[in-house]
Amino acid sequence: MLKGLALQLQERYEEAISYVQAYAELGWFEFRDDLAEIEIEKFRGWAKANNYTLNLLMGRTELLSEYVNHLANNPLEILAGMFTIMETANRFGLSVDDIVERFSKEIACFQDYKDPFSLTRHLHFRYHLAIYQLSKGRVAEGITETLRCLALASRMMEQEKFQSCVAMFWKYRHSASDQQIDEFQNILEGRNK
Repeated sequence: MLKGLALQLQERYEEAISYVQAYAELGWFEFRDDLAEIEIEKFRGWAKANNYTLNLLMGRTELLSEYVNHLANNPLEILAGMFTIMETANRFGLSVDDIVERFSKEIACFQDYKDPFSLTRHLHFRYHLAIYQLSKGRVAEGITETLRCLALASRMMEQEKFQSCVAMFWKYRHSASDQQIDEFQNILEGRNK
């Protein structure tokens, strides 16, 4: 599974799929008890979600509605799924406003996550949501998402995303409200924690 994730991060999606298929079906596993069955089922679920992710990132956008239904039935995967959906939308110029609206309550709860893995996903989701909003001409919303991402990057000491968000805000600074400019300044000065 980790090899597949590493390949995904390198955008080597076709290769990653072969690793996903390897842990999708662990029926051959010899030492099976109740605990093993639970773990095999977890891997099967992860493989299904990761297969959707890889296919969407390769441009198989016809799977999007199927993936959204999968997320609705697996709420613990919504954070990771929304990150994938926003990245796919930006990469292929899709409109996903209806999906963002459908999961708006769950998205509002993303800020409650504290574990490092979820925080990283939340950061990337906010980054891609900011890009999405700006690309759709919704500058005020895009700036708001940029500031959310910037604040997260600052707290996480994620330098690359921090710099990207500063650059994104700077590009649209003339459209920022006074409140957004103040928030930007507070984040830069470390007063947002």
